[in-house]
Amino acid sequence: MRLFLTILPAIVLFTVQTVQAQGLDSLKTIGKALANQIEYYINSEQADSIYSLGDEDFKSQIGKEEFNNFISQLYTLGRIESLEFIDLKDRIYRSSLDFKEQSFSLSLGVNQDLTFNSFLIEPYEKPQKMRTDTVISKVEKIDPLDDFVDSISRRYIQQENAQTLSIGVLDRKGAKRYFYGETFRGNDSLPDENTIYEIGSLTKIFTAVVLADMVKKGTLSLEDKITDYLPDSVAQNPALKDITLLSLANHTSTLPRLPDNLEQSEGYSSDDPYSNYDEGDLYAFLKNFKGKGVVNETYLYSNLGFGLLGNILEKASGKTFQELVKDIITGPLQMTSTGVLQEFEGEDLMPVYNKNGEAVKHWTFKSMAPAGGLQSSLYDLLVFSKANLIRPETPLEEALTLSRELTYFNPPNDDVALAWHIKMTGGVISYVHSGGTAGSRSYIILIPDLDQAVVILANSSLPIDDLANSLIENLTEAVGF
Repeated sequence: MRLFLTILPAIVLFTVQTVQAQGLDSLKTIGKALANQIEYYINSEQADSIYSLGDEDFKSQIGKEEFNNFISQLYTLGRIESLEFIDLKDRIYRSSLDFKEQSFSLSLGVNQDLTFNSFLIEPYEKPQKMRTDTVISKVEKIDPLDDFVDSISRRYIQQENAQTLSIGVLDRKGAKRYFYGETFRGNDSLPDENTIYEIGSLTKIFTAVVLADMVKKGTLSLEDKITDYLPDSVAQNPALKDITLLSLANHTSTLPRLPDNLEQSEGYSSDDPYSNYDEGDLYAFLKNFKGKGVVNETYLYSNLGFGLLGNILEKASGKTFQELVKDIITGPLQMTSTGVLQEFEGEDLMPVYNKNGEAVKHWTFKSMAPAGGLQSSLYDLLVFSKANLIRPETPLEEALTLSRELTYFNPPNDDVALAWHIKMTGGVISYVHSGGTAGSRSYIILIPDLDQAVVILANSSLPIDDLANSLIENLTEAVGF
């Protein structure tokens, strides 16, 4: 048996060596039937039934409980919206599992008796058709870095369903900026440094800085128990007694990625899933929460945890999340293009598009705003990045420094500070966070040892992770570490 874990959400690969000689047409028919069953069982949260489809050799390699724990991580992604055949190679049937915000591939080694002997789910990027015309851009090529950024950016932006791409690279000499695509289809107008994007989970970094600032000022402590800030009817749940503000901020609270009552919130819409999830819904979930894993020892990325953290910060300060962000971060740094959606006029916002090139709604938030509700611009995020790279002198700079302190070891290369994920590339430490909504992707990278930072913004849900990783590798390799 081989065991392979991906970065969040962690999905598992089990393989065994027994594969019978079977006709390809027969294998394809069996594979399709199995994949359809698995789709149904994932959508109906029946992990036991998926396990029952494995043959005896497969089951001898992995127990039901361990298998079910891995499969259950898919439930937080919502329902599978489509399943499409990819290929059949070396007697492995492969199809895509397309959730609303993310796609995976499902690989099955199939047997004639409608069981599988191997099983793999891993992140999958559907091949995109490439445009034949050249996308408009604004790039000043002066040095090799400009050529490199332009090269990898064009691989992204020439995808048929890509929209705009804005990149900023900050170093000791200043900031370089690169812009691609049309802000509205057919308007022949590039984005600029003040164009406003949804930044999704980059919001968590701001929430963590607010937390750090309040800790520095003595308003609260990282070790405070969340039950100190919750209504008695909620705080009495024993599953919450060990959760601290720190465990919310570094994803070790054992709270799930999303609450299981999200779709039950009044007026729920999959097009704008967080718009009506309010404090009452949040408390209703917490009241009945039953934890899995050990608090402070189990890493599980949680949007819910940051929604709760923001709620507690509001209670402790007597201010709204928007007010806290403005008072502590965006006001002092004069970041005038950063805030929640309601702070911007409609004409200030570009349309946003899903991975199929279809326009989708801008997301709105209530209690979950501290997890993903901010909008921002390239200019503002470069200002924010620069503030993170300087020696701390002001209260805000001290809070930024505290937010980057290591709080949890998560081998092999994804340790956690407060919201920030800490990676080692080419012998250099970087602090990274990504974000995404139904129609946007964002990425921020800090490399303090090199006084460098990178910001990437797109108004399409097409992944930008490969682009970001290539930039990290290029910047760290260039200095010869």
